[in-house]
Amino acid sequence: MQCFRNLSELTSVCCSREKFFQIVKDTCQNNFKVSIDKILGHLTMSGKVKEDNIRSLFFGDFMHPEGEKVYDEITDLKELTRIMDQ
Repeated sequence: MQCFRNLSELTSVCCSREKFFQIVKDTCQNNFKVSIDKILGHLTMSGKVKEDNIRSLFFGDFMHPEGEKVYDEITDLKELTRIMDQ
């Protein structure tokens, strides 16, 4: 999904962001046999993911400062703040 965020900035030249999002949704369903709503439904109250919901994704490798660096979605901003303040 990080690539979606990066590439969607370029879509104004070739197509709309909505069309690009639909391509991503279709590709996810067709190739991975899972709906994007199942993967990213936690980003919205309704469970139906829209293009704007993707913008709230936050990734980093900050959550385990003492251990292995894992680049993963950060879902607990309070915990991130606690770790960064150490």
